[in-house]
Amino acid sequence: MAKSQSSPHKVGIHEIINQSVGWNVTFPQGVHRSPLTIGLGRHMDGPASEPGISFVSPHVSAIYGYWLRLKGDREAPGRREMDPAEMPRLSLPYVLLVDLSYQPFRVKYRLVGTHCVSIYGSDYTGLFLDELVIPESVHAQIHADYLRVATSRRPVVSVYNWQRLTGDEAIAEYAILPIVTDNIVTQCLVAEHISYKGAVFPIAGLVDEPGDIAG
Repeated sequence: MAKSQSSPHKVGIHEIINQSVGWNVTFPQGVHRSPLTIGLGRHMDGPASEPGISFVSPHVSAIYGYWLRLKGDREAPGRREMDPAEMPRLSLPYVLLVDLSYQPFRVKYRLVGTHCVSIYGSDYTGLFLDELVIPESVHAQIHADYLRVATSRRPVVSVYNWQRLTGDEAIAEYAILPIVTDNIVTQCLVAEHISYKGAVFPIAGLVDEPGDIAG
């Protein structure tokens, strides 16, 4: 998909969500989210990478919380520490597990949750990021976010929006969470919640109730 030649209008995350999907979303005072460009999101700085961040999606929040508990005081947990049985059960469809390879740097999807499969239209387990049929701007953003996680060993939380082949506009909130082996980020635990006009979140009845998510 060709990028627009006009200068993009930079807005905050809640404005993107409201404009793209028609939600009425606000965030608490003091929660910093870096400015985003329509179609090309940016990672969150400062407090957005720390415990206490406010999310739109309860599923992204739940998986991020699981990762925080797992890592404790370290930069990131190890692969062998992860146990799907301990993850929030009703948030599992929103989970992806990716492998990172270097020289050249590439992202491969080892596991893709059913939510992401249903939105994309097919199962892309086993494919590389550069093999997915997505807009160039989205690919560039996601690739840059994975590279940032790999080099910093810190999580990235962001949002992007794109027009699906069906014509409706999708918006996604995601968290890329590093997993280390011998102090190198070799994998990432990812939580991604995608919606589009006509389907919203987080409204009771369309997503899990908080008590279920935490369980």
